[in-house]
Amino acid sequence: MRVLNLFLVGVVTILSVDSSWAETYQCDMHGEAVARGWLPASFTMEYAPDTTEIISGATPVFGSNVFEKGFLSSSLFAGGQGRSNRNEVYRFQWQMDFKPRSGEMRLKMKQAGYYDLVGKGNCVNVGVRSVDAAKQTDASPNRIGSSEIIKTKASSGARASFSNEKIVIEIGSAEWLRERVLEAKDKFGSYDSIKVTEIVVQKPTSEKGYGTYDWQSAESINAVVNFSANEIEIRANKSVLIDALRHLNETSSVQIGTNTGHGWMTQVFWKKKGNWK
Repeated sequence: MRVLNLFLVGVVTILSVDSSWAETYQCDMHGEAVARGWLPASFTMEYAPDTTEIISGATPVFGSNVFEKGFLSSSLFAGGQGRSNRNEVYRFQWQMDFKPRSGEMRLKMKQAGYYDLVGKGNCVNVGVRSVDAAKQTDASPNRIGSSEIIKTKASSGARASFSNEKIVIEIGSAEWLRERVLEAKDKFGSYDSIKVTEIVVQKPTSEKGYGTYDWQSAESINAVVNFSANEIEIRANKSVLIDALRHLNETSSVQIGTNTGHGWMTQVFWKKKGNWK
């Protein structure tokens, strides 16, 4: 009986541990689960040892439910269900095994009557925040304060400032970019009437053409883009702004693009070095 009591005390101790922090990770995945469309090729998560939430890239099949730590296990689990083309309900379970130190991620989808589908990948730490504060504020990029701004410059002469609140592009000295904005103004009738349908935030690419960019629906990422004669202001989900900061931290450059449905434009910005004038 004494041994049982000690065991129960140990279990209660384990279950009462309260994580006071969570970390934001950007994950890139591959494998059969991705190839078959069950797992997205990339997603962003708020990770803590006992619970993890997918904050960007979630689908009806993956990320719609919070991952929670299994009983006496280091793995995290999330259940889900959907309907087949025949309107039949199917249930499944995701198992997450993540190693924060190496960034190694392994996700396994289990469904009764089918063999397991596995996705593997790597995750990059892009922020740390308090779990309590997470209820009120969004994550800040790793080693970048919420009020810190990264200054950048483009070959066109445009300048831009990036933060976890917004992206502001100064177009006054960029003739090509200014002309494109003026064209959009003429088509929509005014700066305030310009509507953006798609946004791209990615690593710079030397390829050209609309289809070579990773466009995201402006509506899906809650993007609001304001135009004026001198600047373009972009606000969107924190995960999108964190992506821009992550690219600047990793490669010192990021490619930003907008599409209005009447024309699109992209621009590569480089992190400011030395005393730029």
